[in-house]
Amino acid sequence: MQVTACVSPDKNKMTLTMNHIHEQDRAKKIPLLLLIISLFISACAAYQKPLPKPMDAEIKFILDEIRSESLYPNRMQASANVNVSASGRRYTMRMALVLKKPQSLRIESIPFIGTPDFFLTLDENKMKVFLPKEGTFYIGKPSPENFKTFFPLKLPVKGLAALLMGAIPALEKEMQLYPESKVGDILQINVLDGKNKMSTLWFDSLNHRIVKIVQFDAYENPLYTFSYGNFSEVETAVPQTILIVLEQHQAQITIRYTDIQFSIEQDDKIFDLAIPPGVWPTYLD
Repeated sequence: MQVTACVSPDKNKMTLTMNHIHEQDRAKKIPLLLLIISLFISACAAYQKPLPKPMDAEIKFILDEIRSESLYPNRMQASANVNVSASGRRYTMRMALVLKKPQSLRIESIPFIGTPDFFLTLDENKMKVFLPKEGTFYIGKPSPENFKTFFPLKLPVKGLAALLMGAIPALEKEMQLYPESKVGDILQINVLDGKNKMSTLWFDSLNHRIVKIVQFDAYENPLYTFSYGNFSEVETAVPQTILIVLEQHQAQITIRYTDIQFSIEQDDKIFDLAIPPGVWPTYLD
């Protein structure tokens, strides 16, 4: 039996038609692919270089107000009831404080009976401590480590006087204030030193005062939180109550001011404790 193969005369024509359709599909896909790539590149560029938002006039005024430090008195004197909670133990003490921005302070104990048994002065260059009962006098650098020698906890000595008045420490030239967010009347502001976040503060824009400051370490872990309340009727930006939380030590200090005075005429020598006659100083560093 002889079998004859039959081939359709339209086969070659059909093959050409199919190839033409595939080429048309590829031609359509190429511009679509280019469009997707261009959109992706545009999106990445927009993400990497966001356009700066225009700063609100009110926020700009607040930042200028904080930088000028005009909200706070330069000097303050008060008595203070201090409660410390640390390592499962509690301490209570009463002190007399004289504060001068940015970093000068004097502390004297107020005992229930008798004369003061603790004196401390601190400025930008040195710290001095006198313990009359022991007859000892100490001189050292104004560092948190030296401060902790005489106080239950390590505190941020730099700018401490300002922090105890409800103000931020003096801003260095390279430091900048950047608004983070605003909820109601409270404006959250970051203090940056280059790319590093030094601290964050919460500012009550209605009453023009700082209500909280958080200070960070080099890795932006919280070190200290200062919360302020019960503000003075004379100087509305100055708190009469301060809660200090030491995040890494799980400890806290509560300070309640009484007898606050702002108009004080005193010589700055009050921040440089004199060595009593017959006492030999011990150097801490």
